[in-house]
Amino acid sequence: MFFFLLFAKTPKAAPFNDSILSDKINATADKVWPLLEDFCNFYKYSPFNISFCTKGVPNRPGLVRFIAITGPPPLGGNSTVVLWEEHKLLTIDSRKRKLKYKLVDNNRLIRFYLPTFEVLRKGNGCQVRWAYRIDPVDEITPQDIRENFTEILAYIVASAERIFASTY
Repeated sequence: MFFFLLFAKTPKAAPFNDSILSDKINATADKVWPLLEDFCNFYKYSPFNISFCTKGVPNRPGLVRFIAITGPPPLGGNSTVVLWEEHKLLTIDSRKRKLKYKLVDNNRLIRFYLPTFEVLRKGNGCQVRWAYRIDPVDEITPQDIRENFTEILAYIVASAERIFASTY
């Protein structure tokens, strides 16, 4: 499903806002926050297998990161698909465990994307809230985006669970 943005063919979607909330993570918010706060190393806990910062000061507004995901060739082709994005960190608040960035450039058929990630306390664990404003190209529906982002967030949660399983 991570590659839907390359191949989807559905009616036009207007820009929209949405928010998804992860399942509970069996680790405290203070333990999980450093994963998201480490803006340059998104690959450590996301399905994107390439991630690095290209300019700016680590974990400070203005920091720019590049992320990419590689996958099998579509429709029996011979070339590996590479989907990439470039993001600019706008705000980061370690006390509130919250960060916001914007999409600078991409090849994923998105015209505008402004997400906010927040790690919330939930009993003796936590949850991640992913709120966003997005303007995809004509072929992408809000449901397509929500399904894709829900899968990515589930991957992030599973990664956090694995990372903290031995320490929680």
